[in-house]
Amino acid sequence: MLAIPKLDLYQSDFLGFLDPMYFDFRGLKSYLFFGNKGQGKSLLMSYIVQGLFNEYYYIERKYPSLPKRRLAINMNLSQSVDDRELGNHLVYWSNPRELVDLRDTDIIWDEIGKDLPAVDWKETPKDIKQVFSHLRKRGNRLFANTQVYNDIDIAFRRQIDRTFKLSKVVGSPDISATMPPVDSVWGLLS
Repeated sequence: MLAIPKLDLYQSDFLGFLDPMYFDFRGLKSYLFFGNKGQGKSLLMSYIVQGLFNEYYYIERKYPSLPKRRLAINMNLSQSVDDRELGNHLVYWSNPRELVDLRDTDIIWDEIGKDLPAVDWKETPKDIKQVFSHLRKRGNRLFANTQVYNDIDIAFRRQIDRTFKLSKVVGSPDISATMPPVDSVWGLLS
């Protein structure tokens, strides 16, 4: 899987690799991706984001009278994406309470286990829990990731439509400001 996307995710039969070019995430569903650090979760999320933007522009061309769909995300994107999409399709969020009133929006939730840990699920306010149980009614889709599957309470996990465990087979090295630069970020995920 190259990091230069187009998108539509799908689970390929070819050696069990996740091939984002063909995975159909139409419909109001929820997806959870999990895997250890460095296994490609953020790479996959950026791939999904690019695919969603492609989908938005396609729908706008084909059905210009429909309202614009939005993307709410809690991870930083590039400056060029911000310049093009902020105020158009993109909105950043940092507190789960900001998701309560969203409608007709795709939600990207990076490291959901930090915000909704299993041990604190009983303290999670009802309106936050309804973000998940009312996805379809609100016209929302959810794409979330976490490092450890069991870090998220079972009550939330039961509401997920599709779950994928990610493992990086091969890919670019980790990126850091204090390490040699990487020409391009890429990875083959299974």
